[in-house]
Amino acid sequence: MLSERQFAEDALFTLVAFDKISMMSMYIQNHVRCQRFPHLLEGYDRLTSEQLGKALLENERRLQGCLPWRQADNSVAQKFLKTVEIGSRSVWGSNAERSQCRHKAFAYQTRFGQPALFVTLTPNSDNSLVLAHYTGVLSVDSLFDLLEARLPTKAELREASRENDCASARLFMRHVDAFIRHALGIDPRTRKKLSYRGLLGDVKAYFGMVESQGRGTLHIHLLIWLNHCPPNSTAVMKILGSPQGNVFRERVASYADSIVQNDLPISLDNYNCSSCGASHERLIGLQIPEQARKDPTGRSTKNRSRYRPAEPALVACGRCGAQFSSQHLIRNALLKARPECWPIWRQPLSPNEIEQQAVAESVCRSTKKKAVDIICDRESVHASYCCDLSIREREKLTADLLHQANHRQMPLCKADDDPFRNDTLARLLEISPPSTSDARMAQQAHYMVASLAVLQNQHLWCHTTSCFKNSRVTKSDTYCTSLSSLSRTGTSFQSSGVELKRTLGHEFINGFNYELMATFKCNHDIQVLLGGIDTTERIHYCCKYIAKPQKQLESQVAVAVAALKRREARENAEHTTTATGVDRLTMSRRRVLG
Repeated sequence: MLSERQFAEDALFTLVAFDKISMMSMYIQNHVRCQRFPHLLEGYDRLTSEQLGKALLENERRLQGCLPWRQADNSVAQKFLKTVEIGSRSVWGSNAERSQCRHKAFAYQTRFGQPALFVTLTPNSDNSLVLAHYTGVLSVDSLFDLLEARLPTKAELREASRENDCASARLFMRHVDAFIRHALGIDPRTRKKLSYRGLLGDVKAYFGMVESQGRGTLHIHLLIWLNHCPPNSTAVMKILGSPQGNVFRERVASYADSIVQNDLPISLDNYNCSSCGASHERLIGLQIPEQARKDPTGRSTKNRSRYRPAEPALVACGRCGAQFSSQHLIRNALLKARPECWPIWRQPLSPNEIEQQAVAESVCRSTKKKAVDIICDRESVHASYCCDLSIREREKLTADLLHQANHRQMPLCKADDDPFRNDTLARLLEISPPSTSDARMAQQAHYMVASLAVLQNQHLWCHTTSCFKNSRVTKSDTYCTSLSSLSRTGTSFQSSGVELKRTLGHEFINGFNYELMATFKCNHDIQVLLGGIDTTERIHYCCKYIAKPQKQLESQVAVAVAALKRREARENAEHTTTATGVDRLTMSRRRVLG
């Protein structure tokens, strides 16, 4: 936690106790190492700050490619830095401690073969009613009462997340534990398989890596191994070359379609052209322009003030020739399926269901009778809420305004100005936790998942800065790496893994799992690898974020040199106050520990 960017400017360090424990562990391990192998510290007592600074700058220039790599450098400064790196592996969250994840990941690959799935989970730890309950923003007795609470603003939730890191970490870990237990079928505490099969299949092993994002929240990358899968690319190619190759392809594609989808659960077939009223059958998919993969704002500064980019036109009407974006189709389908109030439950709870719900809520109530009374009151309030005509009129007016704002190609605007992302119903769906009453929803559950998929898993057509980077899958860093395979094709098994099908209107929808979206209500990504040749690169991709430095090296050089200078000043002071001074081994050990 202390290594994430959110703590970089935090002067309070609320989790300083964990930092002290890890530092004490580092001191103990380094002391034992020095006692057992004293020859490793020879020469450290004569190291100067100039030598250390020169070695650090040389290492940085080698990382930048300005200097050639050396097979071995036996200088005292380089040996000193290596010893410090080894010692800092005991400090939780340090660069050296995180760099070991790469070795562990490849050890898993050696034991279990290549992973079958690569999953990324990004819990909404800074935009959730549960976080508001943890931090005291909402004054409710329990999580069961969140639907009756006031809807907090985005600013309140973000402020609560920044001010209470323990609550954010607690919510994040609850999401991760629930995912491991129910999606993987493994007990996160004992790490043993449970009696039931996980959502993603028969999982053999998993390896997870947590990293911080730019906005200060956490997300996790998971490499997942499945039973009865080919262990490597050679085995996959052997199966594909056998008479059972086509059957294997079909099974892999079928498995991929069963755990991840690009299509929304609501249909786009009811769309009528906004110009001539033609039906969905008359729609024609346009060729996806190359500009859709580039930054639409990448224009000259002179024209940027006058130019306002809009969504790319990917669909045309076969009758009138009008062109519009795929986002326009999705917004239209969501508006037509929009309920008049939320939530909508099919039937009231039966006496037996009330009894079961009371047992679940009794841990939060003083007595079971009080739990039953609260549940009955909640049902009564919900029934009267759904029958309130003023609420229905207000929702109808909101839907009409959103219909007017649904342009065929919406221009670029800030997230705070987007009427669809700031819709009250959309925000309620996004920040509400899963409820036991969700099972009482029928078609409304499809609307909820479709809305969440658009909010969480729709790739922004205007892209972000993280979309553009040097990669083998794109021509240059001006092309979005996430949309490198943007095409309307069926699910196929390629050398790099499984490519999911994309249908008309869903070109920008990233793959999601229906159950995960309905439960966690957050962004997630599932990639089926199954022996693809790029599997090893995925391990490097996961671990490079774990091993990357969290600070600029210039500041690291300055901090390291300043620490050595302070140590030299202490040594001079000790030599002045004591006649004998400190032995060389103790001096070397203290320099390693800082």
